[in-house]
Amino acid sequence: MQIVYFPYLHLIDRDEVSFGDVKVWNFDRVGRDYIKDTDLRDHIGKLLQSNVQNEKPLGDIGVLSIGKTDFREFNDDEFRLVDEVRLIMFLGFLSRNNVNLDGENSGHWVATSENFTFAIQNFNPKSMSISQQNGFIIRKLDGGYKLGELKFHAPPFVPEPLRFSLDGELLTKLLDVKKSNITFVKRIMRATDLMFEAYFNNPHLSINARALLMCTSFEVLLNLPESGQRKEFKEITRTLTCIGSKQKIRYTSIRRRTPGWEWEVAPVKVMWADKFYTLRNKIIHGAKVKPSDFMFRNKYSHFDIAPKFFVLFVKKLLNEKIGKNYFNDDLTWDCVDTENGPYSYFAYHDSSIGRRLSRISTDS
Repeated sequence: MQIVYFPYLHLIDRDEVSFGDVKVWNFDRVGRDYIKDTDLRDHIGKLLQSNVQNEKPLGDIGVLSIGKTDFREFNDDEFRLVDEVRLIMFLGFLSRNNVNLDGENSGHWVATSENFTFAIQNFNPKSMSISQQNGFIIRKLDGGYKLGELKFHAPPFVPEPLRFSLDGELLTKLLDVKKSNITFVKRIMRATDLMFEAYFNNPHLSINARALLMCTSFEVLLNLPESGQRKEFKEITRTLTCIGSKQKIRYTSIRRRTPGWEWEVAPVKVMWADKFYTLRNKIIHGAKVKPSDFMFRNKYSHFDIAPKFFVLFVKKLLNEKIGKNYFNDDLTWDCVDTENGPYSYFAYHDSSIGRRLSRISTDS
């Protein structure tokens, strides 16, 4: 038999998340409903308890089912569905939580790619034997363990968000558009996969690799051309996100010709697009990259900004496919006073929050 589960998803107070025939359900809360066989349920419970942090079993683990919950071995088509659900949940969480949160305490609510990484475990419910297989270049198999002896330790850098919530409106519109334009949605999924690969909290992931993966996610999402990508990226940023923007900034933009730069005047979002893609070009062409190149205006990490633009672009592109401005999200360059002085950042404004508050007011 086989089980597919998300050890670090932390469904907390959610019973399940459903995507048509695919469900991710909380073993601790609804395991009895999905597994009627007591012996099988106890065996799976012991298997899941092998996932620990500081020797304490992880709770609220999400188990994935497609159709009937029979713990069969999935075929290739079913694993493609598993992979799609992983990306959909990641994008939905990113949109609902990560891009909307700023400040010192935001880390308590944020998830990273580790939280949406699934595990596959083959097992025999009549045997206490357990093994693990790891590696990509070289597959390493460790066997000869008994259930309860082998522990799968959560890395210390895996976040434990205090809330599990997804942007239901984004995911609903995405799945609706998929019915009429599957090619477009597949492109969003490919782009999301690249953002996913860049968004691991693992400190050993190269900072250059993160930047290139994030830039490539925009190249796929926006269908950028083979040449003149930075120029096109800036123009799409201007067209999709700067409507009605009056405030402009004068800044230097790198050029290949002498003297190596030119002055440009544009909205701050276009300035960010220019600086972010310039970072990509420096890495690609082997130019010297300074630590300050990874910061926007010397203060704000590109890795914090890029996911916000990514979610905003997804919603703007969905508006085009839907045929109306359903999502009116925006980014503004704000400044707040903190104990350490003024702090400037891109604030994400989620239009769906206003719709939810409006419905609550109407219902009350």
